[in-house]
Amino acid sequence: MKLILKEYLRSLKERNELDALLPDLLTEMGMVVTSLPQRGTRQNGVDIMAVGKNTEQEDTVFLFSVKDGNLTRTHWDNASDQALRKSINEILDIYIPHRIPKEHQNKKIVICLCFGGTIEEQLRETVTSYTTTNTTNRISFEEWNGDKIAELIIQYLLKESLLPVGFREELRRSIAMIEEPEASIHYFHTLLKFIEESKLNNLRKIRLINLSLWVLYSWSRNLNNLESIYQCSEKALFISWLIIKDIYLNKNKEAKELKNAFENIVRVYRQITESFIEKFKPYCDKQYAISANAHYGSHANANIKLFDILSRFSVYAYWLYSDIQNENDKDIKQKLTDKLCDHLDDLQLLILNNSILFTPIKDSQIIEISLFLIAFNLSNENNHIDFIRNYVRNLINALKRSYAIKYLYPVIYEDFNKLLNHSSQHDDSYFKEATSGSLMLPTLALISAIFNDESSYNIIQEIQREKLSHCNFQFWFPREKSENIILRSPNRLHGACWSSVPTQKEKFEFLKEIELMLSKNEHIKDFSLLKNNLDPIFLVACRHYRQPIPLNFTI
Repeated sequence: MKLILKEYLRSLKERNELDALLPDLLTEMGMVVTSLPQRGTRQNGVDIMAVGKNTEQEDTVFLFSVKDGNLTRTHWDNASDQALRKSINEILDIYIPHRIPKEHQNKKIVICLCFGGTIEEQLRETVTSYTTTNTTNRISFEEWNGDKIAELIIQYLLKESLLPVGFREELRRSIAMIEEPEASIHYFHTLLKFIEESKLNNLRKIRLINLSLWVLYSWSRNLNNLESIYQCSEKALFISWLIIKDIYLNKNKEAKELKNAFENIVRVYRQITESFIEKFKPYCDKQYAISANAHYGSHANANIKLFDILSRFSVYAYWLYSDIQNENDKDIKQKLTDKLCDHLDDLQLLILNNSILFTPIKDSQIIEISLFLIAFNLSNENNHIDFIRNYVRNLINALKRSYAIKYLYPVIYEDFNKLLNHSSQHDDSYFKEATSGSLMLPTLALISAIFNDESSYNIIQEIQREKLSHCNFQFWFPREKSENIILRSPNRLHGACWSSVPTQKEKFEFLKEIELMLSKNEHIKDFSLLKNNLDPIFLVACRHYRQPIPLNFTI
């Protein structure tokens, strides 16, 4: 475990990674963290300030200057403001004389040189000479390298007597199987279950989930394989929310600490998803570059993979939109808006250069399509609005052709082997069974009606009359208990189904029927995620567990 942690610590960046881990560790050690890393303000060399006991049990102020990786000669002393020696000089000259609060000014001070790796051997004498020269009766120095931090993590965050039984084993297995994502995900899900069902208090549970996620992410990043950690981070979001949702809005100290710990998990998830997007972004403007790479010998595999990527890009867009809604600073808001527009441009290129995204083979891929439509509906740019309309129109025309020739049309099956054999099945009995129900077609009919696209709406009616008179067009609505189920499993035996959706009615009458049905099914308004302004997580859950996006969310 120590070797795993040392490798993890060595790979952490200074900002938002190593300095995000330390406050939890210091709190578990019994220290009181009084100052956290700030962005955009002068810190005078100190990333974290904490108050606790030194080795002689005296009240002491600990000042941490945090750097990433190994401490090299360049990191120690160069012209950059980020050099560690310059940071310590600022601590000695400015922070200690002027910025330590009055109630702590008479306490002893330990300046902690903190980095995830080790000191280069040829530099050690220089660093030792510097710290010895600047040591006084009141001020001393400590080296917090990767080895020391790993020991402290094991002692305080991963203490054997406090850990759920099997925790360390499942974490090791998940890391070992990163190159086999399904196995790695399975072990990490088991680890999350152990944590959730343990007798640890809620704060320890959330911190343990956060640490586990970071360890797996650091190894995944080093191996350049993000598939396992992407899905594991989604699951970590859901379990963490289920642990804290009932006390999230409380104002007491415990609730505030839990909220901060949960927000750390959200930040890790966001960083992982951004890494995934950045990995694919350079290939969005290259025709078939992504779909050809995802082929793996079968059309079905490429199709499923591309729609999955589409959903990840779309959910990422919604997170950016959420950032915009929660930002008050006009300049930052504009930068986020520009970032969202740029991302939607990339998403548009992804679709235009991978035509397989116009030919879904599973009816349930309306989930990915709905996420994409939600994402593009966030934009006020005319080219994005036009693109949605054209995409829906072209998709409906492609479906008309597929149903007409009974080849590669969307089916109700999820089993991969059935999807592999789908293209070779042409008899009528198979066709009727494989198309016995549809969420996709009534949803596309609804979108066409909202867009006032008479031609596309009529094509859906024509498909139903001439090819799918046996098919049950349906919509799904969540009920009171649906949120907890959606956050835990792909189980669809919950909620309510509206069968025989009347798409044969005129557009206006159809929309009135939809409006009436929505007014009778408003349970989604009571979902804890939506009430707490965390609706992106709800979309992540629908994506992860392949649950239909409720009409109440999309309209």
